[in-house]
Amino acid sequence: MQMKIGCIGAGIGIPRTPIGVSAMNMVKMFFRHGPTDKKEICLNVNDHLCFGGKSGAFLFTGIQTEYFQLNLKKDTWATAPYHLVGKKAIVEMVAVVPINLKVDILVTTIDRYGDKTVIVDKIGIPVKGIQCSNSKVTGIIEDGSNTLEYL
Repeated sequence: MQMKIGCIGAGIGIPRTPIGVSAMNMVKMFFRHGPTDKKEICLNVNDHLCFGGKSGAFLFTGIQTEYFQLNLKKDTWATAPYHLVGKKAIVEMVAVVPINLKVDILVTTIDRYGDKTVIVDKIGIPVKGIQCSNSKVTGIIEDGSNTLEYL
């Protein structure tokens, strides 16, 4: 199974503090079985008008990774990504683009008891776009297969 992530956001905040405001932060996660697979599954994580440090982008972010491989032995959830719909998630993309043309990705789900599970932890994934600082989006995972791509 392969995955790619796109992120768009606008806002301002002080890094590593709960001080900030974000007008919008959106993440789209695309899944496919392989390079020849024409059907993509799309899941969204959105957070609009956020105050505090829950989500954030410094100024503007608009990036999208290339597809990267998931290990189905380790990432068993990836065989049926729709099971993630309705769960709370934190998606973080760490790097300043275009200075560094790669990002580190961390996707964490949070269950109803507040326990975190890291489902994606990748380093050095190729990316295109612009990101002035690290991006973090917190929200509920939604089915996005019927939405338009923004990148």
